[in-house]
This record gives sequence, C-alpha cells and structure tokens, in this order.
Amino acid sequence: MGKKDKLIKNLKSRPKDFTFEEAQNLLEYLEYERSDKGKTSGSGKTIIGNIRTGGSDLKNTMEYKGYIGSVEFSEADGVFFGKVMGIKILISYEGTNAKELVDDFHGAVDDYLALCTDQGTEPEKAYKGSFNIRISPELHKQAVVCALSQQISLNNLVENALKNYVASHA
Repeated sequence: MGKKDKLIKNLKSRPKDFTFEEAQNLLEYLEYERSDKGKTSGSGKTIIGNIRTGGSDLKNTMEYKGYIGSVEFSEADGVFFGKVMGIKILISYEGTNAKELVDDFHGAVDDYLALCTDQGTEPEKAYKGSFNIRISPELHKQAVVCALSQQISLNNLVENALKNYVASHA
C-alpha cells in the first residue's frame, strides 16, 4: 500500500489526529493546488477555498441538521474553525483536527437548538427557498418572454435554470 493509499485509509477512519499537513499531502497526491489568495482580514488566517482539478471539488463546507457550516484553517494558530452560514446569529466552532471540528460543529448546532427550545423561540432556518436577484432590465425582459413562450412562470424558469447550472457544476 502506497503513501497516498495509507493517507486515504487513515482519513476515512476519521482519526482524531489527522493533521492539516497530512491533508495537504493527500491533496497534493491528488493533484490539487494550494491557493493563498483568499482574504485574511489581517487575522493571518488562511482561507481554504473550493479548488477545482480534474472535475473534482474540495468542499469547504459541512452539513448537520439542515445547517451548513464553513471550514477554514488558521495556519498561525494551527486550528480549523468555522461558522454556520445563512443565518443572522453567529454560531462558531473549532478543532485542532477534522474530528474535533466536526464534533464541535455538531455540538454548537445542538446547543443553539437547545437554547431556542429553552427560550421558546423558533430557530433560524437558512435557505428558505426565496431570495432576490438583481439582473439587467434587458435580461429580465428576455426571461419573461422565454417563460411566457414555454407557458411557465418566471419563477419556474429561474428555478429550472439554477437546477441545470448547479447540476452541471456539481
């Protein structure tokens, strides 16, 4: 078993001690490139972005109970961290390895839901299914004409276009 296969096997076992260096080595074996072009806001934190190579994506998000969490890494602090996206309240988490990060993310979401229950408030839901978009008046007109010619609503036209785009870029 080669070094790459050992790293993959180790990662699949979800070890508590899988390091950023090991992850970076594995990604290099898989021909990913590291990019340090993200904004750091002066914090010295390296943002791990989506990296495309050979049709594969390195995802920088995770999901739990319908909440999407970001995954970032602070090289200076040697810690993974993130926050729940798509809601107004700040729910953050961190860990020194992947398992700790996932566990803390799950715990943070569970704590938030428990707090909402204790306070009798409704938890915020991200991605409710509606959003505003801003497009040029000409594209707006073309979209309406296209929807009318297909006898569908503008909403259905946009939804179908987004489905097709997302499916072809997933």
